[in-house]
Order: sequence, then structure tokens, then C-alpha cells
Amino acid sequence: MVLISHLAEHTHNLQLDTRAGFLITHSGSDTILEGQRLIMLGSFSPAPPESVDELARHYLRYHPDAARYLELGDFTFWIMSLERMRYIGGFGAMGCLDATALDQLEPLSEPNEHRLLELFADSPARPAGPRTNGYRQIWLRPANSRNAQSFHLR
Repeated sequence: MVLISHLAEHTHNLQLDTRAGFLITHSGSDTILEGQRLIMLGSFSPAPPESVDELARHYLRYHPDAARYLELGDFTFWIMSLERMRYIGGFGAMGCLDATALDQLEPLSEPNEHRLLELFADSPARPAGPRTNGYRQIWLRPANSRNAQSFHLR
């Protein structure tokens, strides 16, 4: 799930061709290509009107400052229908996964999501900083599926 303005160039691009890639990186340096990365490929579509209120509540839990964008009325939630993923872990470490290989899981409920965040809040591997803010929300909906999977990236 992404929240984007109708005025943005990427919105115009999605209106012309809904196919897109979404890059997620983790790099210890300024060079993205030296770090691990996941490229998600699929198609984006505007969120159905009946789901916008729920999506907004969920999004605002992690991005409370986005409330001002929602008030403008110019921003729309778009959801990616995942078709495949490509993981690159470094030199010679890579692979692809078709979306049909993913489990069809329902998104976590809000209480379960909070419990999961609390569980990992004290993990020694967790970077210092805010406990809930600063996450990036991504909803994955495999092609030809009504089920979405939701996870957060920092």
C-alpha cells in the first residue's frame, strides 16, 4: 500500500501503465547495489472506496503526519498486486519467487499487530529509535487473489 498524490508523476505513470516495481533495500553503505535488496514486481490499482477508511486508520498508526495529506483529498491509496519477487543478497546470492508460491494469509488484526510489535520491541537486533513510528507499511496481494498480506519495514 502506498499513499500518493494525484499530482505526482508516478501517479500519472501508474494511470498509463499499472505495472511497476517496488525496491526495498538494506545497505550498510551509501551504495544501494552493495546491499541486500528485494524487488517486488506487480501491478498497482487504487484501493477500493470501501477499504479506504480502514487503510487510512492503519496507515496513520505508522505515519500520523500523513493525516494532513488525507485531509487535502488529493492523495489516494494504491495497492500492489504482487506477481513475483526477486531477492539479491550479494554477489552470486539471488533468486526469484512467483507470487503463487506465497501463503494466502489474512492481514494481522490491529491487536495482534500491536502484540507482535511489543514482542519484537526489546529485540537486541532491533535498531534504536521509535518503537512504532518509522515503519513502512506494505500490503501484498498476489495476482488473482482477494487476500492481502501486510508487513512493516523500517
